[in-house]
Amino acid sequence: MQRQLIAIDLDGTTLNEESKLSSLTIRTLRELNKRGHVVTIATGRPYRSSAAIYEELGIRRPMINYNGALCHFPGRTWSEGYHESLRRDIALELLDQQDKLAIDLMLIEGEDQLYSRRLSFGDEDAKREGSATIGIYDWMRLEERGILSRETIFRDPTALLLLSQREHQPTIEQNINQIYGDYIDVKTWGGEAPVLEVIRQGVHKAIGVDTVARYYQIDAKNVIAFGDEQNDLEMLDYAGTGVMMANGNTTLQSVANEVTEYTNNEDGLARFLIDRFKLDF
Repeated sequence: MQRQLIAIDLDGTTLNEESKLSSLTIRTLRELNKRGHVVTIATGRPYRSSAAIYEELGIRRPMINYNGALCHFPGRTWSEGYHESLRRDIALELLDQQDKLAIDLMLIEGEDQLYSRRLSFGDEDAKREGSATIGIYDWMRLEERGILSRETIFRDPTALLLLSQREHQPTIEQNINQIYGDYIDVKTWGGEAPVLEVIRQGVHKAIGVDTVARYYQIDAKNVIAFGDEQNDLEMLDYAGTGVMMANGNTTLQSVANEVTEYTNNEDGLARFLIDRFKLDF
């Protein structure tokens, strides 16, 4: 078999419902890497909140963060990498319109820090915003957050994270697109946290996957991509084999070539790869 590039989303795909890697998933991906295939993480998460997963997996390959806005090789200087930022003025305008747009909380991902108007959350916040929203802070360490203001955001940010009640997301996305649709794209995170991510227009995971594929001289027909949410759509469409998780968003059905038999909580990705590559542990 020709060398394959295996692009894996994290939340709702590679990770289980506890946001962890299973032992079977780790063994499967390491075995494929050992056989010469390329495994690359393509996630909406910032590197800060996915570095531990990268290290636990133990596969030293390029990585894609922020839904394709950042493509890099952790721990190395990599000339093929890139960083696509968002216009600062758009970020600040959205910050001013936060209440009008029914956004409960807006976070700005700076070049090296996350900015928020609040640094702690209590029981009243959880009751108002919902436990899933507050749960996103499990991987946001206090010391990594700075106070959000016009003065602290003096560079173009990488992305904006918009937290709201899940039922408000479609309206928020529609309203933002009506105003800034020529400049930005809005993506939906997988997993339980109800997060909308705003990034530069035209940026998506497929751009990062194509960058990695060209670096390793792997044709798109030999790319297998796994995803479960709207932000995986372009990546699955790009890949020769786009695989939708059994627990995936139905919007992916239009581009997916295959669907896993099992969900992310049942090692669906690992089981699919074991069968596809005829792995025998």
